[in-house]
Amino acid sequence: MKTTLKDIARELNISTAAASRALNDLPGVSSELRMKVKSTAQRMGYAKYLKASMLNAYQRSMKFIAVVHGPVGGHIIHEIHQSIDETIRQHGFNELRYMIDTSRELQSEQAKEQFFIKLAEERGVVGILSCYLRLSDVLISKLNRRKVPVVLIDNTTEFGRCVSIDHVKASYRAVARLVELGRRHIGCIIPPEDAAQTWQDRHEGYRQALKDKGLRYDPALVMYPDWVGIKAGGLTTKALLEQSPSVDAILYASDTLAAGGLRMLRDLGKRVPEDVAVIGFDDEQFDVALQPTLSTVRQPIRRMAETALQLLLESIEKDDFSHRAVTFDTELVLRGSCCANADDAQWL
Repeated sequence: MKTTLKDIARELNISTAAASRALNDLPGVSSELRMKVKSTAQRMGYAKYLKASMLNAYQRSMKFIAVVHGPVGGHIIHEIHQSIDETIRQHGFNELRYMIDTSRELQSEQAKEQFFIKLAEERGVVGILSCYLRLSDVLISKLNRRKVPVVLIDNTTEFGRCVSIDHVKASYRAVARLVELGRRHIGCIIPPEDAAQTWQDRHEGYRQALKDKGLRYDPALVMYPDWVGIKAGGLTTKALLEQSPSVDAILYASDTLAAGGLRMLRDLGKRVPEDVAVIGFDDEQFDVALQPTLSTVRQPIRRMAETALQLLLESIEKDDFSHRAVTFDTELVLRGSCCANADDAQWL
């Protein structure tokens, strides 16, 4: 029996309209719900039927670039696709999109490898953009042997091609700035390191900055939410403050987590930034609408996506699987969550 939109909506206890909006990247649903719907659709096999509807396209020998997303906010996904969709079409390719939640599915390297190998063997797939997912060099090698190049966005490899930022440096800069602002008990809310290299590097930057600034790294000041969402950010913030009441600043691994953290801090009677300064990551559009406005680390998402696609197109057109790595810098944007006087807000 085919999985339908109603089945997905029933599984998540939401309306069919909400499920449709989430699957088609339409406004009106949160990033967290969008990821849950796509993950559930993938798990229930709905994507297979979507793809099956493209059978005639396959029979016409159309070529596809598969874009696979890990657990990342809708804002970043939107930025990536705005940057690459038109270029993909201009080069005569079509696009397949997949959403994977590595905290709930494909948790093992074996499961991840099976997914990508099966994807590479699908008729018409000529290249893969892997966004915010850690792929092993062994897996990249296997994909290359099948003549299906893969380029990583926001993860690194010593074997294939990748585009990323220096997450260690970006996190280091944020924490160092908090110390310069007089903060001495700086917490960190970040997903588990084994979920992605991104989180491991941001955690490492946090540790290095504390050490270089003469502060002791305290594992009790680090909390690991199991989901990159507003609710998860709030609950983890509450747990952090209950365990370590002296916390006077928090670095969040994403703006979505930070948004939930700001709400919880307000509910707990904490003033931001007077009692607790806050810095997030990714510069989401809603940052300037929050109260106070959210300080954040800005990534050049569009430039990263454009560069990654160019590397992939080069691999496809030239049959070139050589190693290439491009690293972009970030900007630290200080707003009201770090500066009590909004006029003090600055870019670094």
